[in-house]
Amino acid sequence: MTDRAWVGIDPGITGAVALIPADGAPIVIDYPGDVALAVDAVRTWTVEYTIMLAAVEHVHSMPR
Repeated sequence: MTDRAWVGIDPGITGAVALIPADGAPIVIDYPGDVALAVDAVRTWTVEYTIMLAAVEHVHSMPR
């Protein structure tokens, strides 16, 4: 049986993905400019863990 975990995704230009396993230290991967790094990480996590919830930040523009 795989361990349970939760995933958080920040899809912005300076984005990151985070895995919070039930038993263990969080894993955070920065992927500024290369979203493929995040896709590969999440794909691997779905094989290694039972993802209980995945949350994506609500993206909106930031006018200056």
